[in-house]
Amino acid sequence: MNKYILTLTILLGAVTLAHSQKTIEKKIKADNQETVMKFSFADDIILEAWNKNYIELIVQVNIDDNQYNDYYSLELDEGNEKIEMVEKVDFESIKKLKGKKELCNFNTTLNYKLKVPNNLNIKLETISGEIELIGCQGEMSIKSISGFIDYSIPQSHKANIELSTVTGDVYSNVKFDTKVADKISWVGTNQELSLNGGNTEVELKTISGDIYLRKY
Repeated sequence: MNKYILTLTILLGAVTLAHSQKTIEKKIKADNQETVMKFSFADDIILEAWNKNYIELIVQVNIDDNQYNDYYSLELDEGNEKIEMVEKVDFESIKKLKGKKELCNFNTTLNYKLKVPNNLNIKLETISGEIELIGCQGEMSIKSISGFIDYSIPQSHKANIELSTVTGDVYSNVKFDTKVADKISWVGTNQELSLNGGNTEVELKTISGDIYLRKY
């Protein structure tokens, strides 16, 4: 191979490697602690229940075509009574590197996928993240400003579900104890629904996103 072509190939390979997607993987022991997640800038957040006593977390990070991935971090505090995960993106340092003093746009993609213990007590907050909850049966407080919330509910789950959206819609094919149709749709609503007599408190709130309640 021509020396120039070989050198160019190596350099291009180095550039590709330097700008590759950042992936964070963690296993976090969870023994009934309250688990707080603050993923302000998330795009997609998937929480899927399983029958293990730890959380398996995968985060995929892409900031401006992977150029500034190192300015993302996840602060993790594993306490005996509470687990806290807080997303941090150092936008100020990125702006300085880009040479722009004023607020500038960032092409940011942050995706979270978590497998969590079935009965984990969860508090989750995000700005515009799209949230999917699959089979979770612990106490939950789930809040998004503009993202949707999609909850697949085990049919045997005993829950009191408080849901709220200001301008979004609510769709459900779950048969609740309260007198609502099997298939229901509300626009901009506050509802308190009981399932199988209720026991576990679940709060689902979004301002402009939709809420989906599905049989699981």
